[in-house]
Amino acid sequence: MCPGGTLLQSHPLYLKTPRRQQRWQAQRPHDGRACASLLTARALLLQELAGEPAWMADLVDITASDDTAVLWHCGLAPLSMCDPEAHPEATIHTNRRMPLLHQFPIKPGRITLARISRARNELKLVIAGAEVIRAPMAFTGCSGTVRFDRPAGEVSARILDEALEHHFALAYGDHRAALRALASRWGIAALELA
Repeated sequence: MCPGGTLLQSHPLYLKTPRRQQRWQAQRPHDGRACASLLTARALLLQELAGEPAWMADLVDITASDDTAVLWHCGLAPLSMCDPEAHPEATIHTNRRMPLLHQFPIKPGRITLARISRARNELKLVIAGAEVIRAPMAFTGCSGTVRFDRPAGEVSARILDEALEHHFALAYGDHRAALRALASRWGIAALELA
């Protein structure tokens, strides 16, 4: 729950009227909690569609030469996403050096990435399909190497051209059709990266 209201009330889709926007701006803290609630909303959206846990990750690397990208976060991926050939470990936070987080590569398989973006002051639902491939862990915490459904160089160029943020929610399975329908129902653009 966001300060000053429910998660729904703090969601940009709810904030269509100037009065609601002004009230929410006045009530929200400036300590990052509002941003975290939107990250949580993305993950919950995909979790609901997938019927299983979702994970919020950073897109931290795209390498056109081998057509891969790396998704990472400090160690908050659900254990159900652990590669069955790996052994999950407990670790400390990479930057903050505080316990307690998971460390493992995510399992191979079909995934959908999604985020609600306000890049360039336009509300849109960003969608991508990809395949997690088995690869050595790129970073500590939880990470996965992926191949997008389009060439990595094209995806990278689109992300930069659209000035997109780097956080994405991830769920196993192909949920792009449901996300397109949701964007249509909400009356916002669906931006498909892959």
